Amino acid sequence: MTGRLPEIILLFISLFIQGLPFLLIGALASGFVSAFLPIQRFISWVPRHPLKAALAGTLAGLLIPSCECVGLPLVRRLCIKGLPLSAALAFLFAGASINPIALSSTWLAFSFEGPTQALLIRLGGAVLLVLALALLLQRLGPVRILRPELISGQANPNPANLVLPAPWLQTRHPRLAVMLNISFNDFCNVVLFYLFGSLLAASVQVFLTPLLGENLHGSWGIPFMMSSSILSSICSSADAFVAKSYPGVAPAAVFAFLWIGPVLDLKLLVVYRSFFQTRAIVFLATLSILLVFIMALLLDRVPPEWFLLIPW
Repeated sequence: MTGRLPEIILLFISLFIQGLPFLLIGALASGFVSAFLPIQRFISWVPRHPLKAALAGTLAGLLIPSCECVGLPLVRRLCIKGLPLSAALAFLFAGASINPIALSSTWLAFSFEGPTQALLIRLGGAVLLVLALALLLQRLGPVRILRPELISGQANPNPANLVLPAPWLQTRHPRLAVMLNISFNDFCNVVLFYLFGSLLAASVQVFLTPLLGENLHGSWGIPFMMSSSILSSICSSADAFVAKSYPGVAPAAVFAFLWIGPVLDLKLLVVYRSFFQTRAIVFLATLSILLVFIMALLLDRVPPEWFLLIPW
């Protein structure tokens, strides 16, 4: 244990510093949206039908550069404001899975091996996964999956009364003061979970990842790559390059790595505690693993010539 401590500390610092700026950006975005934008009007435009709302949330995740660290504080705030649950869940998962940065990095990582094909496979599988997770979780209802303080706007009901920022700012720029108060509150609500999640991910990665082995071929490569993605807790903006670095792994296993990581990893299992109840996290983890494994198995059995039908 002592001999591995420097490696754990290095990985922990790397993971924490990698996500901390995005947590701050997410908290500032949450505060900005709440203080300056007519968020209730935007929410009123979102369809109430679960499938249509989930599609709207998925489209928002596709268009807005985001990740799980950026999206979570904002999604927390939008849920408090009354955003339909399926839309909030779809945006949370899609923002990490299919945001423009993640798709661009996928194109670059596969630039010499059919980038359009790789991008479409990642995008299609991720959209199916996002919609399935959002719709199945929302069927449980907010009372059974969300933390109690997020229901009925109970979290931070009067942010303007917090001690931050200074009183002079509240007098001269009240909206900016409200934005900073909300941002500070949302950042604190998530950062401790992220801190512990990064430490857990670093410890498990050091001790367990080497036991998974290397160069697994065939269908066994799928659970190997899924486990690697969950344990390594890599940001979706760079995971395509990491997935391509594994030698001798089938393409289906590579895409399993790319599908599972943005919605489920060790860090997220802890960070999700700021949003979900424990039973929802267990359901989300089980469902994600099952769906990705099935999709990867189906992809592994698609004849290569079928991909010639895709217009490049």
